[in-house]
Amino acid sequence: MRLRTVLCLFGAAVLLVSNAGAVVISANIAGLGTVYQDAAGNLFSAAAPGRTDVTAAFLSDITVANTYLQNSIGVAWNETITYSLFNFGDANTIADAGVTNTDTNGRPSAAAIRFNDFTGVPYFIDATPFDNSEFTIANGTANLGGGTVNNQRLGNATGTGGAAARWDLLTLVLHEDEHALGISSGLARFTNLAGATGGTGRVLAIPNTLSGLTNAFIIPITQNSAHYNGGCTVAVPPSSDCTANDAATGSATFNLSVVSQPGWGTGQRALPTALDILGICQVEGCTAAQVNTNLISPEPMSLSLLAGGLALLALRRRRRQRG
Repeated sequence: MRLRTVLCLFGAAVLLVSNAGAVVISANIAGLGTVYQDAAGNLFSAAAPGRTDVTAAFLSDITVANTYLQNSIGVAWNETITYSLFNFGDANTIADAGVTNTDTNGRPSAAAIRFNDFTGVPYFIDATPFDNSEFTIANGTANLGGGTVNNQRLGNATGTGGAAARWDLLTLVLHEDEHALGISSGLARFTNLAGATGGTGRVLAIPNTLSGLTNAFIIPITQNSAHYNGGCTVAVPPSSDCTANDAATGSATFNLSVVSQPGWGTGQRALPTALDILGICQVEGCTAAQVNTNLISPEPMSLSLLAGGLALLALRRRRRQRG
């Protein structure tokens, strides 16, 4: 699949990452404004002494997250995701996502993602998000469905580059994007498969016709939210090791994906696993040919277009400020 990255600056600012024959995510950034960050990693929407404009890097993380997912999900539909800062009043919620509209096929056509700018929520905003050198990314597999499935692309901060003890913005965007794309209790296509929020024994069944494995397998879903249940270490919950409280060790089979709960934390980066991609694809009706579980790096032209577009956006902002 050939990747094309375009930055549009007419009317509402939109970052459009398109891939022929795949989901097209339009990122509405008009309400995001200029994003500032202080030395402690806190986000702000207003300039002040000690704060740095990190808008370009923030938008780069959004675009790269969308690129990863669009290269992975081959079923075609259009969705606009609106990104914004929001003060949740405490540090208990780092970000949230909600599907706000669906198309005639029941797929999400609009969603909103908010990032907490409450003081005390530190972010690592990666100016080079396709470069994971700030983390020791490890790949892992689990024996599911008569074969192994990638269930881990996760790593800890190396201690250099400023990622330690902070929430990785790229991972946050990926996590909330996955909710916006289909792993959402606000989406009938998801609840029709996994069961309503609050129910026990919630699962996403992944058929072998989609995964390519010998047998079907299931992904456990948390009881009270739309996450992979990190408290399960076996493929057929409910069981004694699959708890409603989602208590999990870091080695749990289903606790290493981007959309897992409790999953990753500060000082960690998680990239989409085969489990993430297969889950979304099952919800949205992919065929086996429309599933790509191998993360693809961008083409050089794509990065050049992105860099040029972000530079143009910054230039327009400076001109507005002078005017």
